Amino acid sequence: MRAAVIILVSLSGLGLAVWWQLQGVGEHPVAFARRRRQAGLGLLLLMLILGAGSYISVNGMPKRLFAAEEDGSWGAVLIDGRPVSAEDYRIVVEDRQVVGGRDGCNDWGFTDDPPGPDGSRMIISTLVACREDPVREAYWAVRARGVVPELRPDGSLRLAGWGHVAILRRCKWERSKAGDGGSRREVCVTHDPDRLVNF
Repeated sequence: MRAAVIILVSLSGLGLAVWWQLQGVGEHPVAFARRRRQAGLGLLLLMLILGAGSYISVNGMPKRLFAAEEDGSWGAVLIDGRPVSAEDYRIVVEDRQVVGGRDGCNDWGFTDDPPGPDGSRMIISTLVACREDPVREAYWAVRARGVVPELRPDGSLRLAGWGHVAILRRCKWERSKAGDGGSRREVCVTHDPDRLVNF
């Protein structure tokens, strides 16, 4: 649909430029050349605006420009006072709501389906069997529905719920070193947890 609108607007602009050119029939050659140059510049400007508009809308730029400070990828550094790996425990925040992450064992995220009558949402996951772990249980408690991320003055994010607390730092994505298979991937890297105080 968006492509059809862009094509329609482009053709309209081209038609307008041709119409403008035809209006110059019988004009003095200098005036006609000036009008032609203006039409060409107008058409170029229209194409630049359409190109920039389609790039911005495709890449989600408006949403990123007006997103809350809490939005983005965050790696946990402490859960209930225990240091954890940001690569193992992560969350993704959109519109100040936790919408996905990694729980130390599985990657997960909410589906696009609308919430049920009780407000619950369906979760998709990689479904790897995980051993029982109190840190993973605390992770799921702090990301429970209704928990609002709190941005702290030191730039960390605090999630608290059901008697548990997690401190997270914004992910800085870096390429990992090649493993045995020679493949590299992006990993979440955060600041040193020793810098966090007053948890």
